[in-house]
Amino acid sequence: AIPIKHLILSGCLIAAGLCSAQQAGPEATQADLADGLYNRAKNLYNAGNSSTNLDQRVAYFTKASEVFKDFLDKHPRDANAKAAEYYYALCFYNTGNIESAKRIFSTIISNQRNGPYVAAACSVMASDAFEKKDYATAAVLYSRMSANAQRGTDRMRGFYFEALSQHYRGREKEA
Repeated sequence: AIPIKHLILSGCLIAAGLCSAQQAGPEATQADLADGLYNRAKNLYNAGNSSTNLDQRVAYFTKASEVFKDFLDKHPRDANAKAAEYYYALCFYNTGNIESAKRIFSTIISNQRNGPYVAAACSVMASDAFEKKDYATAAVLYSRMSANAQRGTDRMRGFYFEALSQHYRGREKEA
């Protein structure tokens, strides 16, 4: 038999939980759902990053992309939406679906306008343009990367590759 004081205590805890859930309201519940979905996607992404088995990596990134997509569809204005969009693109990039990743990176650059995810998206797109010897595009993207970089080392890398891109274009004055 369960002692009466345990039953009373558990009843009080349940009642307190119900009261706090009612006080929190539907906005808090939506925020909790959004956070849970984002964290699930991020955990899958991190598992893909840490996996050494190629098939597992692809499976994790594929599943993470599905969960990030679900998160973005359900919570487009959430505080984590910008990060989710960036990681969503990285999921495609890491599974070899480069063109889909580039479309999302381009959307980030045009829609977010500034911030750390713009810098990161510009970095990926600029590197791709540089490798393809599209130095005009690379220079513009490296410039935007520098303008939005959070760390000094990233800013310097952007300046360096912007100048190098201008050099390869034969524009020494801009370099």
